[in-house]
Amino acid sequence: MPPYENRVKESRTRGVHRILLYLTVLPLLAIAGALFMNLASDSLSQGNKEIRLYGMVMEQEINSQDRLSPELEAFYGQGGTIESLREKAERTAKDFKLYGTIVGALIGLVVGLSLIGLSVKRTRRTYEINGTACVSCARCFSYCPQNQKDKKQDI
Repeated sequence: MPPYENRVKESRTRGVHRILLYLTVLPLLAIAGALFMNLASDSLSQGNKEIRLYGMVMEQEINSQDRLSPELEAFYGQGGTIESLREKAERTAKDFKLYGTIVGALIGLVVGLSLIGLSVKRTRRTYEINGTACVSCARCFSYCPQNQKDKKQDI
């Protein structure tokens, strides 16, 4: 494949300014991701079985029902205490908040670094083989720019 120029022509200073802008926004993206995941951790933690069970037990204690769900039957049948379940649920919720915040910050960093990577313009200066279209037939050998250069040096 022949080398190509950038399709979008822009000045070098404009590109540098864009990358500097992304570098200044990068910490903000990390903070925003961390804050978002921190706020969402309460909702996400409801998927955990201990937290969900604690909510079911508290609902049963407030509004006692004659018919228990299988989870509540197992909890009461095993002789579990509400206090130990509460401690486990609080510890798990705290872990969700901590690790959710870390994951959110990492997601923000990945988004920011991806923006920076996409904004860097690269040009090819040499010919490269198009590996998907090449069948290695050697028909291009005679007019390959590399071979033309080698022929000129021989003369």
